[in-house]
Amino acid sequence: MAACEYGAVAGTSPRGRRLNLMPTPLCDVYKLAGSLDMQLVTPELHPSNDFYGFAALLKRYAGVLPEYQIKAVIEHGPTMGFGIWDVDVKSKLPAILPMSCYRVQFLKKKTAQAIIPIGPMITYAEHYLSNEELQKEKKGLGKIFSHFLHTQPIMLIQNTMCMPIAGF
Repeated sequence: MAACEYGAVAGTSPRGRRLNLMPTPLCDVYKLAGSLDMQLVTPELHPSNDFYGFAALLKRYAGVLPEYQIKAVIEHGPTMGFGIWDVDVKSKLPAILPMSCYRVQFLKKKTAQAIIPIGPMITYAEHYLSNEELQKEKKGLGKIFSHFLHTQPIMLIQNTMCMPIAGF
């Protein structure tokens, strides 16, 4: 970058006047970020397992060492449609772990790998409750009715398992 460009934080005052607040050198962002082409450093056999921290999350949940290599593909990001990332289904690893039962039907058409749905990653996140307190809370909450926008089927979510509700 030859010269540093400036961007401005703009806004409107309560009386409707346009404000330009604190011009900010955009090159400072690049200095802070360092190289944008840094390689992912991971012990994973399938490096994209560590995108978004999924592999680390599952290993911590399972109580295995961070250096352990997961012998399966963690599907690349939560997807509600039929899109499939080629690097996931063309992997030499024996299994693929999608985040929902819904995704199994699409994956079966594209791969011979074993398909084992593991539920949403939030299920494996650390929480502030003990296992005992968590089970009590889940029991008290019961079933949660939810739907997804953009023409997705209405879903009934109970203890991380998703299934379409008939009749909707």
